[in-house]
Parts: sequence; structure tokens; C-alpha cells
Amino acid sequence: RLEELVSRLDRAGKPDQAAAARLVAGKLMGRLSALDEAMTILQQAFDTFEKSDSWAMAAEALHSMGQVLHRNERYQDAVALFGQALQVRRTLAELLDDHRPVRGKARNECRPKFRRIARDRHRHTNSDGPPIVPSARTGVP
Repeated sequence: RLEELVSRLDRAGKPDQAAAARLVAGKLMGRLSALDEAMTILQQAFDTFEKSDSWAMAAEALHSMGQVLHRNERYQDAVALFGQALQVRRTLAELLDDHRPVRGKARNECRPKFRRIARDRHRHTNSDGPPIVPSARTGVP
């Protein structure tokens, strides 16, 4: 049923709402110890939030990925993702002094900082060698 909801939201042209549903689904799959499926779903949510510059939600997706890894006893990888989520949140806090969305010139100033954070996220590798989370945008496996 959740997959049906997500596909309906995608077809309706509401990618952020579909990503929010994926975020919930990924958290649930992580609680069921379905690591690979949870990480795939959460990565899809992160990619959507990143493309739409929804950085607070992108940070939430990173944090959720860290929680899934922590529950599956991949502590070092979890800490790396928690750090990345915190870095995004700290950057947001520095740029915003209230809860209004970032628009215009401020948005253009934010974009390079967040892109750098997203790019740096892919540099971390786990003990097996490949990056923790693949990115369709960068082509990193």
C-alpha cells in the first residue's frame, strides 16, 4: 500500500511528498532490520530532497540512514552519517535566523555550501571499501 501511495504521489507531480513517504517507509524497514531495502528507500528520499533543495528534509534522511545503520550494528558508518546530517543542520542554522524558506540571493548563497556537503558525503567509505550510500547524481557506486 505504501508503494502505491508513493507511485501516486510521483505521478501527481508531488516528489517531495513522495520522498516524505519514502522516508517513513525507510524508517519502518530499518526497524524491521531490512538494511539493504531501508537504505535504498532512504537514499531515494535523500536524492529527491537534494534535487529540490529541501535541505532540512535531506538532513532528516541522512539521520534516518544513520539510525538504520546503528540498529544494524554498523556503528562507524552510522556516526559518519550522523555527522553529515549535523553538518547540514548547522549550516542551515547559520544561514537562517527564523523559519522562513530560503529565497532569492540567500538561496543562491546556500546552494554551493550544501552541494559541497553532499559531495563530501560520498568520500566516506565503510570498512568494505565502497561508499556507504550510492548517488545517482555523482555516479559513485
